[in-house]
Amino acid sequence: MGAVNFYLKKAEETTGTSLIYLKFKYNGLYVLVFTFGQKINPKDWNSKKQRVKSNNQTTADGQYSLNDLLDNLQSETERAYRTELKNGIPQPNTLKRYLVAFLNQNKKEPEAPTLYKLIDRFINNEIYHKGQTKAANTIEKYKAFLKHLKDFEVKKKYPIDFETITLDFFYKYVAFLKEKKLAPNTIAKDIQVIKTFMNEALDLGYTTNMQHKHRKFAATWVQVDSAYISEKQIIDLFNFNLSKNKKLEQVRDLFVFGCFTGLRYADYSTIKPNNIVTVRD
Repeated sequence: MGAVNFYLKKAEETTGTSLIYLKFKYNGLYVLVFTFGQKINPKDWNSKKQRVKSNNQTTADGQYSLNDLLDNLQSETERAYRTELKNGIPQPNTLKRYLVAFLNQNKKEPEAPTLYKLIDRFINNEIYHKGQTKAANTIEKYKAFLKHLKDFEVKKKYPIDFETITLDFFYKYVAFLKEKKLAPNTIAKDIQVIKTFMNEALDLGYTTNMQHKHRKFAATWVQVDSAYISEKQIIDLFNFNLSKNKKLEQVRDLFVFGCFTGLRYADYSTIKPNNIVTVRD
């Protein structure tokens, strides 16, 4: 049958390590040479035994004993040869396919991207816009949309992923949000967000679905009257005695703080003590 041997290639000048390769000569005419990505310092190699001197040395990923891998590759080569011999003397490339399949058998396929995973990346601020991370209130907008979307998926039994964001999805989703009595601008905001996610999915090559770009895939924003309170009303609220209800008192103080600073809740709720600077004359 021939013998399976392991040798080292010439050491690399930059690292001083050598690539291990398998060599199988058989039937007097055929030679299989197979490299499998494992390197070693030549001083750690036993050329007589054709194995690593220490059984504790692992493969490059640290998962397996390097000597165990060599033993298994030898066994797999011999098994492949015996299996193929019934069809005639196998070609080296035929045996090589067995070895490649053996090495790949425990490798996990990379997880396919999904719409929910992409949304999580937006919420975790991994997706930038013109090199800038998203503001806190934008992240809250994404979270609110995600809650609506998952609720829709469960209650309407509509599977959510890149390919299911169609014009039919749009009609069903808008109807669902109206059932929940959400304001027109909240619905328009959700549609704007899903279009943002789908545009990013197109840019990343996750999908070729472009139905979200259809002219009918759009919700109308409506003009609303902004309610406001006067400065006197704010001061009266601040002076109102709520000492018997500490929680309500704290909520009132935060509200007044937001009124006088012009900050949104999403901004001032994240202020920490080290953000406060005392200015003295």
